[in-house]
Amino acid sequence: MRRIFLGSFFFLSIIIESTFFSYLPFPGFVPNTTLILTICFALYYEEKNGAIIGFTAGLIKDMIIGRVVGISALTFMIVGFLVGYYNRKVFAENITTPLVLTVASTLFHESVALLTVFLMGYPTHPGTSLSRIFLYQTAYNALISVPIYLVINQVLHSRFLKKSY
Repeated sequence: MRRIFLGSFFFLSIIIESTFFSYLPFPGFVPNTTLILTICFALYYEEKNGAIIGFTAGLIKDMIIGRVVGISALTFMIVGFLVGYYNRKVFAENITTPLVLTVASTLFHESVALLTVFLMGYPTHPGTSLSRIFLYQTAYNALISVPIYLVINQVLHSRFLKKSY
């Protein structure tokens, strides 16, 4: 039951990301809510579950809206593993923790995606891409990560989904 409920968050986030957020007034920038959800859930589960959650969410996102299948799966898996590994070393209830992790994870994910697309021969403009990705996309993800984290924190601490130790 818990897996179905948590999986529905990711499915809903991919749908909202590909439909609603594409109509917001920031053309070309869509917040990566799937990455933010991966970070939020990995903060509450250990590294193995964080990696599984990240890989599954990234693969589904790649198959639905990705240009190259596997980039998000790989980077989300690494992010989920690392955040899950450090979840015992950071204070997960502090609001700055997911904010900092979102900034670092966005920079990592977008760097790997840009490098992969460049190495595959797709036309890219490194200067424009770097400024757009590193400035706007990171700020956009950081801005939207706080409300998403607060909702996920409330859901995970509810009676319906008590985390097990």
